[in-house]
Amino acid sequence: MVLPDGNGRTSRLLMNYQLMSKGFAPISIAKENRLAYFEALEAYAVDKNLQPFADMIAKLEEKQLDRYIAMIDCHLY
Repeated sequence: MVLPDGNGRTSRLLMNYQLMSKGFAPISIAKENRLAYFEALEAYAVDKNLQPFADMIAKLEEKQLDRYIAMIDCHLY
């Protein structure tokens, strides 16, 4: 059994702080996407390849923005 130590939550909180400080929306990484998230982090840790992580964050950002647009559209009509 793995006990959560809070490091992951803290790092995602810091990531969202950085996103918001640059004008982006905060994102959430769903449990079903955690393996891909860890693989993207490992790609950087092992190979210094930031692209998988950047691609994942960009897709999640786009998904979040689509949610916001859908909420705005619902209130307009």
